[in-house]
Amino acid sequence: NMLSPSFENIVLKMTQGLSGKGKFLDNDEEWSVAYALIPTTGWSIAILAPEHEINERAGYLTHSLLVISLFILVIALIFSYILAYYITIYQEKLENEKSEKVKELLYAHDEYEKIFENNAAGIYVVDENRTILSANERT
Repeated sequence: NMLSPSFENIVLKMTQGLSGKGKFLDNDEEWSVAYALIPTTGWSIAILAPEHEINERAGYLTHSLLVISLFILVIALIFSYILAYYITIYQEKLENEKSEKVKELLYAHDEYEKIFENNAAGIYVVDENRTILSANERT
């Protein structure tokens, strides 16, 4: 059985003490190899694997990563929806409180106007410079 030129090149690099990776064909099957020098012994070690096995595992990892990513995306969307829901509820609560406060303010203003206009005594409203801003009919 004749060694492929690419495998012979890998073996040559290993005998020179180099580290690296490569591919070669053996009986029409593509193989991947990673090799490295063991400095304490001067030996080289190589790990071989059929390319189709590497691709199968890479496909499995890709599929797993896709599933995990989709799961995280779904969780993020659910969290976003819940957060938006509670923000909307809080916003509606604040708007209702604002409406109530405006009604209370308008009622208080109307009561002030009634007291101001219907008082038997003369009433003046002045600013800090003693300028008359308003006065009731009795003045």
